[in-house]
Amino acid sequence: MAINWIMLLCVALGGASGSVARFLLASWVNQLHSALFPWGTFAVNFFGCVLFGIIAASLTQWFSQDYLKWLLLVGFLGGFTTFSTFAYETVNLLQAQRIGYAFLNIGLSTSLCLLGLWLGLKLTTPSG
Repeated sequence: MAINWIMLLCVALGGASGSVARFLLASWVNQLHSALFPWGTFAVNFFGCVLFGIIAASLTQWFSQDYLKWLLLVGFLGGFTTFSTFAYETVNLLQAQRIGYAFLNIGLSTSLCLLGLWLGLKLTTPSG
């Protein structure tokens, strides 16, 4: 598939909208709950996964244009939460009976991403 300017525009518009929606929802949820748990992020991730499932199924059943996929799934939900993409890809692996790869994705994504974040913080935090 060749990348074209319409695809990039769809992803950019969706991504900007999704980022704003993430900020607004997380801020609102965090105002309602204590700061002891990241409820805003949790709400965004859960809601994003629900939306991803609804939109992915709807696009498959009723629409054939890739523009909506780029705008809504890649753009909006990519800006809203990439956790929804991680969850969708993992469920696809499970449904395809690729159980080992599904658990590899879960294990590597959680452990190595947490390690990567820690490493990034260590590399940029001055030693005291």
